[in-house]
Amino acid sequence: METIVKEFNDLKLAVKQRDEAIRQSQALIKVLELAIETSNGKVGSVTKQLTEANKQLQNLMKDLNLILKINENLIERAG
Repeated sequence: METIVKEFNDLKLAVKQRDEAIRQSQALIKVLELAIETSNGKVGSVTKQLTEANKQLQNLMKDLNLILKINENLIERAG
């Protein structure tokens, strides 16, 4: 009988340890999900900034090309 009680207590302890491990794993999963969301947000923000910078550079290139054409026309007229 004593052995059965000891095995039962050991089993109860093992179940408690398993439940605690499950809780810790779930908490870790939530932390990782939050980290991924944060990371994705940062990546999204950087992508948005790069897209905006690219648009500005394209506009600058258009302006520079227009200035170049004006200068070429001025040189032709002067020459």
